[in-house]
Amino acid sequence: TDSRAVPVLIAALDDTAEEVVAAAIESLGNHKAASAVDQLIKKMNDAFTGESKNRTKLVTEAMKSLTKIGEARAVEPIITVLKSHDRWLIGTAASSLGRFKDTRAVEPLIDLLKTGNWLGGPAAAAALAQIGDPRAVEPLIRETVPPPAELFVRAKAATKTSPDPEATGPVNRYNFNHLASITALGTFADERATKQLIHLLRTGDDEIKREAVKSLIAQGAAAVPQLVTTLSVTDKAIPYQAAQVLSAIGQPAVDPMIRAMQTGSASTKQAAIYGLALMRNAAAVDALI
Repeated sequence: TDSRAVPVLIAALDDTAEEVVAAAIESLGNHKAASAVDQLIKKMNDAFTGESKNRTKLVTEAMKSLTKIGEARAVEPIITVLKSHDRWLIGTAASSLGRFKDTRAVEPLIDLLKTGNWLGGPAAAAALAQIGDPRAVEPLIRETVPPPAELFVRAKAATKTSPDPEATGPVNRYNFNHLASITALGTFADERATKQLIHLLRTGDDEIKREAVKSLIAQGAAAVPQLVTTLSVTDKAIPYQAAQVLSAIGQPAVDPMIRAMQTGSASTKQAAIYGLALMRNAAAVDALI
């Protein structure tokens, strides 16, 4: 990009036509113009606190451009946007903060996760996964735990004329957040996350089990010890599901599965053999011969 355009684009931020301002904001991001960060932050703040009919577009474009530029001093102003009542701005702010990978955003994103916002909650889960701070693990686990069954019944019975926010609030929050939180847990090499994902593999419906499998595979080697232990549980289906996940993880699971086959109970051996047979791995094949 031609840096000579940057001063012209910065000047265009003060244009009276907001469509020109929006185009200038976008172009400055495309130029990755670090010299424009302070002006972009000011334009974002002015639009956020103002009453322009193009408020959402201006703030959104400013956050996107600041994210492309990547200057850390934009993080705090973007955190402020999380307090908006505009769900689109909240979602964009959360996504931007995830791309910055700045730990200052962790607690505000955890707070957003708890609000039950249908767009902001999943965006917060994804952003926390990108940042990777372990403080996010327990909050994400909580979002995968369903409310009591009676609340689902009450929420289903609620109407506009007979609302039941004590039921619909927790149920909606769970419905909005649980799948995104399961996916996010897969990015953490954390025993707590693995334990919860295996629990969901055992107790969830088909959709939840599919997401738990994806996340356990994403954890890779970190998930192997607990999955190998799961080969020995008495539930008939779960050891074989764990074996399938271990086979998908591949090389890090080969030696632990061979040991399970050699030293485990009869049922553990069967599950380990099943998993090893699914692998296209020389060591696994040799162990089965």
